[in-house]
Amino acid sequence: THGQDVPYLLEYWATRKPDHPALVWDPPSGDIRTWTYRELQAAAHRLAAGLQAHGIAKGDKVLIHSENSPEMVLSWLGCATLGAGRRASIWT
Repeated sequence: THGQDVPYLLEYWATRKPDHPALVWDPPSGDIRTWTYRELQAAAHRLAAGLQAHGIAKGDKVLIHSENSPEMVLSWLGCATLGAGRRASIWT
């Protein structure tokens, strides 16, 4: 699946369009928040490193129990970057 997984695609776009908006959060109340591909990739790598430091490894299943939010997306990307939770479903 090389070239078809989320970490590869995030790397691809972070390299080619690092300053292009990748995630825009426009909640009903509050400020709009935007992450570029570079920022999104950096956040995913930081989260993956944090998960790994807490004992989560490639192939482990991870439950993300969250309402729709940027933090939920970032958590999912961190898991995908680490290789954890690939077969788990995300319910909100």
